[in-house]
Amino acid sequence: MQPSSEHLWYLVSLKLSGEAGPDDLAELDRLLKEAPEAVFQVEQLEKLWRQRTELPQQKINEAYSRHLQRLSNHLSEPALQYTQNETPQWPEEEVAAPVRSTRWWWMGGVAALLLIGVVLFFMPGKEQGGKLPSQNVVSTRFGSKSKVQLPDGTVVHLNSGSLLTYDQAFNGKIREVRLSGEAFFDVAHNKDRPFIIHTDAVDIKVLGTAFNVRAYPDEQTTETALIRGSVEVMLLHNPDKKIVLKPSEKLVVQNKQDTAEARPQRATSEAIPLVTISKVHNLERDSTVLETSWVDNKLIFENESLETIAQKLERWYDVRITITDEGLKKERYKATFEGESLEDVLNALKYAGAFSSGDFSFTINKKEVRIMP
Repeated sequence: MQPSSEHLWYLVSLKLSGEAGPDDLAELDRLLKEAPEAVFQVEQLEKLWRQRTELPQQKINEAYSRHLQRLSNHLSEPALQYTQNETPQWPEEEVAAPVRSTRWWWMGGVAALLLIGVVLFFMPGKEQGGKLPSQNVVSTRFGSKSKVQLPDGTVVHLNSGSLLTYDQAFNGKIREVRLSGEAFFDVAHNKDRPFIIHTDAVDIKVLGTAFNVRAYPDEQTTETALIRGSVEVMLLHNPDKKIVLKPSEKLVVQNKQDTAEARPQRATSEAIPLVTISKVHNLERDSTVLETSWVDNKLIFENESLETIAQKLERWYDVRITITDEGLKKERYKATFEGESLEDVLNALKYAGAFSSGDFSFTINKKEVRIMP
């Protein structure tokens, strides 16, 4: 997580307690963009907070102290973060904790409770024998991509700003992981141990196959693109609907549902449906599959709006991009890049006129990029 971790969790505690002002909320949004690996945790903590239970104050303070120590230990970690969360151990004897009346210490207690919630979220329901299961977290920051091999031999490529989580139960009868962001999975075949990926919109069940999942929490859709094998996708907003994909098929699910009923259908030119099934995009100029091109370090835009492109560039190059003109955001571009700098990419897009009718200028100031007509 970024060096502003303590302040980020403080702002989260303000938000959950109802004391956050507009400036606090705006700053929290900014920090979450800088630390995408925290987005998933914050989302789950918000859910847990709504179902919170009271904990003894001493336990809260002890957990918070361990939390601050863990944060300080992570400040100099590389882009790939692979951690195993500690199991909170509560002392046998209860000792009255001193009363803190200031807002900071009260909020610190809330933040500690939130940290405990991250571990509790992955439990099947209750504590077992007073202990919580260990949890492994693999994350990539903006501007980084990583590759990891899971205990069963499954290989996972993580795109920028992604988080993959699994616990010790992974070695049991069912192999389960949770994804926030984008990943390409090459799953080790084991007919007796299904592999399940949980996202906010869908659950994906496989035995052994290769496929790409794009499930960024700040995007409008969740995509599953199957390369080989087969997968079964369950829609979380409608668990009775299970969709089996065939090789070279892609499933797109709208993340925000306005109705409980969604019917999978082939993509058409009509109004955007809640669920679509189409073919993966094979580029005519070569055999590249658009949906997995990022694994080969290729950045490809096919008739995409500048607003969407900017969002991808922010993750790819770890920058913040502001487009000053609303009309310019909707201009569309087509281009392919492999290893170019951000400046080279923006210069090339200026003249990628196959889909765009307008030119633009830009400035780069460290990690701040400004695009203007």
